Amino acid sequence: MIDSAVAATLFGPEDLRVVEHSLGPLPPGMVRVRFGAGGICGSDLHYFRNARTGDFVVTSPLVLGHEVAGEIVEINADAPGISVGDRVAVNPSRWCGQCARCAEGRANLCENIYFMGSASKTPHMQGGFASLFDATPAQCVKVPHAVAYQAAALAEPLAVSLHAVARAGDIAGRNVILIGAGPIGLLTMLAARLKGCGELTVADIATAPLAFASKLGANRTINLFGGDDELK
Repeated sequence: MIDSAVAATLFGPEDLRVVEHSLGPLPPGMVRVRFGAGGICGSDLHYFRNARTGDFVVTSPLVLGHEVAGEIVEINADAPGISVGDRVAVNPSRWCGQCARCAEGRANLCENIYFMGSASKTPHMQGGFASLFDATPAQCVKVPHAVAYQAAALAEPLAVSLHAVARAGDIAGRNVILIGAGPIGLLTMLAARLKGCGELTVADIATAPLAFASKLGANRTINLFGGDDELK
């Protein structure tokens, strides 16, 4: 049994330390995951700079990270579909299974949801920027061994983008403009292309992400740093 891990732990504004902490025995109903790769979300940066994001204030040491993938190394639960040695993308949301939204099959809207690497609840739910971390089997989505950990770690932001495009309705053949060429914007651009949209325009206030948008297939980019005349 592995009984300790190192984790990127936030103690205060710009006070992020890689520290060792004890894991203890794997609790019943959980699986243990060895970190493979992770993405840094904007919320992680807000936590790092200010020890808060919006109304969520860090009041005790918090392991950051919710865009993560890794390898199952231990199971202490009924875990159909996953085994030790499997690669998984991790859903950072942990729902209660008891509230009205969960009963409706809409666990993403759980009224009591916990979220990895978030100070939304006290005690905080620790995140996945750790050499080892625990999750429920339901949070773990098996991915083929041929899929790189770096790609699997994009599953969470990609899910956001796929949902946004789905909410837009039938966009086949329709021209689309996306405001913001950060990771979510670029993934949304690719999701829109997958749905057969027409011309894709991406707008931002920075040159580098717009160049990346062009590289990924945007038909047109607009730099709004000097104004929005091109949008008119």
